[in-house]
Amino acid sequence: MSDFSPFAEAINSNFQLLSNKSNLFRTTISGETLYSEYLKAFPEGTNKIFRQRSEHDCQACRSFIKAIGNVVAIQDEKQISIWNLPNLEFPYNQVASKLAILVEASTIESIFLTTESSAGRKPNKDNYNEAITWHHFYSAMPKQLVCKDSIIGTKFSESNTNAEMFKRALTEINPDAVETVIDLINQNSIYRGSEFLNLVKDFDIYQKQYLATENKAIFPWQNIKASSVRIRNTVIGTLLVDLSEGKDINIAVSAYESKVAPQNYQRPSAVITPKMIKQAQEKIIELGLENSLQRRFAVAEDISINDVIFADRSIKSVMKSSPFDLLLSDHSNLPQNLNKIDKISIEDFVSGVIPNAESIEILFENKHQNKLMSLIAPEDASAPSLFQWENNFCHVYNGNVTDSIKERVKIAGGRTENVIMRFSAAWDGKTDLDIHCQEPKNHIYYTSVRLCFPSSGILDVDANGIDGHREKPVENIIYTNKCKMLPGTYKFYIHNYQQRDNMLNPIRAELELEGKLFTFSYSKGLRNDEEVTFVEVRLDENGTFSIISSLPHQESEVTVWGIKTTKFHKTKMIMYSPNYWENSSMHGNKHIFFILDKCLNLETPRGFFNEFLKGDLKTHRKVFEVLGNKMTVSSSNNQLSGLGFSFTQPDEIIIKVSGSFNRTIKVQF
Repeated sequence: MSDFSPFAEAINSNFQLLSNKSNLFRTTISGETLYSEYLKAFPEGTNKIFRQRSEHDCQACRSFIKAIGNVVAIQDEKQISIWNLPNLEFPYNQVASKLAILVEASTIESIFLTTESSAGRKPNKDNYNEAITWHHFYSAMPKQLVCKDSIIGTKFSESNTNAEMFKRALTEINPDAVETVIDLINQNSIYRGSEFLNLVKDFDIYQKQYLATENKAIFPWQNIKASSVRIRNTVIGTLLVDLSEGKDINIAVSAYESKVAPQNYQRPSAVITPKMIKQAQEKIIELGLENSLQRRFAVAEDISINDVIFADRSIKSVMKSSPFDLLLSDHSNLPQNLNKIDKISIEDFVSGVIPNAESIEILFENKHQNKLMSLIAPEDASAPSLFQWENNFCHVYNGNVTDSIKERVKIAGGRTENVIMRFSAAWDGKTDLDIHCQEPKNHIYYTSVRLCFPSSGILDVDANGIDGHREKPVENIIYTNKCKMLPGTYKFYIHNYQQRDNMLNPIRAELELEGKLFTFSYSKGLRNDEEVTFVEVRLDENGTFSIISSLPHQESEVTVWGIKTTKFHKTKMIMYSPNYWENSSMHGNKHIFFILDKCLNLETPRGFFNEFLKGDLKTHRKVFEVLGNKMTVSSSNNQLSGLGFSFTQPDEIIIKVSGSFNRTIKVQF
């Protein structure tokens, strides 16, 4: 009978050593399979039959192997089995070697914990011959490996979940996404990002180690206690996953911020990272476009006569580098009855009217304020084009129409553009006023806020009641589709729902009706529960609006960009948008621009817009979105600005033409 005790002691010592140095894990090879392989591993003649069984076929040793025989530690990125003992005597060296190979080739399935205080059995006397002592595998369990039966299931579940989540994060989160999020946090570009910086940096370290290791299967188990094992299920993890899945960075950041930011939080700008900036810069250099980014207002001297379809006599000389012929009248009287003006299409106007015109004046109506535009040119006239077309010109429309009531409506989230009829009211103080519209079949007021009626009418802002804007209260009712509106009377009135102060300041209101703007001011004050009708509008069977009764009002004349609404203004040039100029390959929507005398854009507009850029630059659109906001155009008194109209959007303008004939016409788009 061979001496088994040194083998058993070596196994015990190795188990204790491994458990003290690192965490232990259980592999997928079963205890029964391992015990069967244990018996087979003995070389022939070294496991002789004693009485009825072989001398190493022992129930105590079997229970030991089932309990901890498939346990490993992780050292130097390798699984180390308790059987990994190179200095054993024959035949146990061969037995241990074969078991070590089997166990270390198996996959880790869980951490190792037990409810038992020991495994195996200490030496005992033979039941039939006290002279014989049997030695078995035996190990006392270190305290850190013993767990109460009531919580061991939870421990296993948590560890398995952690390992699986860590593995998914390490494999599914793109390292570029990690780098991007760290950049966003460092430049303070995402809300509350600094709270997650250490977590993301911790994950970044582990992911770099994971990508460098050869044995990736054991890495999540080896680092199961890392603080970032569950990063994938955190709020910053959703941002990492979204970016890894290729979602647009601004969409991904918005989704993240919707979870962590206050409800009224608004992102100040588009999101870009230093890496994105570097890549965009490299592309600009590659395409030779460095000098193309500096932009300014275009002037008449920039424009070729071939790129315009009308030029006033004074401008023609300027385009030949002659002095300006300035100080012409900026307006003339309105026609007495605009309803009797001839109507023609824009195509007929261009082909049949412009060729015979010597001077053209355009009526700037209130509804045209968002049609104001400026032509933008490169600082360096020789710089290559940034755009999809050959020339290096682009245009910008007015985005900052200033109107106090309109601005309040916009800030509160209401709509003021592209409406058929709008009634808005603003006041100062805490009193809760409500605007109402009694239309032919329905009553629009605060009980139906943001509910669109069949007439297309909607109260979209209730900003001193439901919406809670106490500092600058405003309310707004709009109609967007004339075809849905029933003939009849639309009565707009204001009701004092709850008196909260003395209402010392007047109530200001405005009615916008098919582009015409009527303003009201009511300074008498309203008592609690009192109401006052501001205006009644009639829509007849022919689709014509008329004001049938109202408080005193005036049709507003507003000065925007240096020119007055409700007035005719001299047209210096008429041209198509640069994407339709001569030698251009006609990209995108077609616009027509009426460059007006004395029209001055005093803002600092963008020098370019992403939708215009060359295809090679679209990959870097987020960088150019921010760059376009930063590289604005300086104000200038020498510029080409006026009114612009798209051929794809319905609209109309009133134009006075002088030349071989004098006439006033309504041009329709």
